[in-house]
Amino acid sequence: MRILLVDDDPAILELVTQFLTLSTHHDVLPAGSAKAALEAVSNAREPFDCILTDIQMPTVDGIALVQMIRQTPGYRHTPIIMLTAMRDKDHLDRAFFSGASDFITKPFNFPDLQRRLQEAQKLALEKIHAGPAMPMVDGFRNISGAPKGDAIREPIALPEVASALDYTEFENYLRQLLRRQGSPVAALAMKVDRIDRIHAAAPTEKFRLLLRDAARAISDVVLPEGGALSYRGDGIFLCILEHHRKTRRASLQKALNQRYQAILVRSGDVAPNLLVGDPVPLGKRSESEALETLADAIENVESHALAATDMFEVHGRLMKHQRFNEEQRRLEKRAFEALLRDPQTPPADDAWTKQLFRRSGRRAGP
Repeated sequence: MRILLVDDDPAILELVTQFLTLSTHHDVLPAGSAKAALEAVSNAREPFDCILTDIQMPTVDGIALVQMIRQTPGYRHTPIIMLTAMRDKDHLDRAFFSGASDFITKPFNFPDLQRRLQEAQKLALEKIHAGPAMPMVDGFRNISGAPKGDAIREPIALPEVASALDYTEFENYLRQLLRRQGSPVAALAMKVDRIDRIHAAAPTEKFRLLLRDAARAISDVVLPEGGALSYRGDGIFLCILEHHRKTRRASLQKALNQRYQAILVRSGDVAPNLLVGDPVPLGKRSESEALETLADAIENVESHALAATDMFEVHGRLMKHQRFNEEQRRLEKRAFEALLRDPQTPPADDAWTKQLFRRSGRRAGP
């Protein structure tokens, strides 16, 4: 993997370059400033596979560098990992919302750095393969109105929404937030009601714009005091609430739909109905437990969506309803992988394992 390493500390440049070159056999180009990094990006025959950058650098800092690199053709999905001594939440927020993929604080251990590099590269490749799916689907829809495939199941990036993070960046942000946050945080899921009908009726770009405006409404109403959101596919949005207010679910849902309609009124569209789940507290949880909590939040809003279904549709919806949708399955898989990586893995009869057995409809031993 071709890596661009950016840091104004010569000792860090030398140490990390030696490790990545000798121990992991990556091809590393060190750059001592943001200016040198931009020159390297401009002069490269092919885009770098990954970028590691410090934040605190003279003239142009690492966050501004991330913003400029993201605007460079060929670097939309390139993993950019902050490798920094900055630990405060302000730098964390600015880094992720500027386009960083992950955030590693100094001092760090090299095995963890290597693992995070591998994960970032794997997920970047998944994004590259999935990225063209949404724009292309509508172009291949036939005259008879044949189904548009599985685009409805796919996550969609929403760069126009300030508080929105891409699929994996959202999870990386949550992981970092749990390590720093003093006040309680919670997960909250929302769902576009009857998403199948809306997707079938709307051209692809129209469908994406409806989701973008839904994200804007969520950002305005649910996240006015901070937090992040991510569109996960199947009409589902996940939010991290940093300052959870005890607002009644019905009141929040009403305010959210009013805002959504106000955003869409200029285009003459009628806003789809947004359903709101119940907040699920995260507390001081491990990475695996946090991912499991996200799956719980999705299950919660799915149950509200099923309860809100018209009587004439209930039978069909129940017949099609699965215990896990694709996003829940993916979160369960990621949570299990995180559990295996955790050096403090609890015994097999811990609460997390019992939760998995409960969700799968089985009993976890005597």
